[in-house]
Amino acid sequence: MRRVFPSLAVLVFACIAAAFLLAAAVALTPTAAHADELTLKDGTKISGTIVGFQDKSFRVKTNYGYAVVQKDQVVSINITANAT
Repeated sequence: MRRVFPSLAVLVFACIAAAFLLAAAVALTPTAAHADELTLKDGTKISGTIVGFQDKSFRVKTNYGYAVVQKDQVVSINITANAT
């Protein structure tokens, strides 16, 4: 009876593929995040993450895209940590 063993190249390729899949899974795992809530003078609340400040305005990443909010329109900013 003849036994068939995979070649060394096949084993190396399988190890590299497994390592790549593990790295991709780790990269796509969400990390701890925080949420910012800006309350404006007119009562509007904008939830998201403040990603920048330029020309007297905040740039906020929301679930719907980016919002640019003038600093003089902000009454308060509440920052909370989300547990994952």
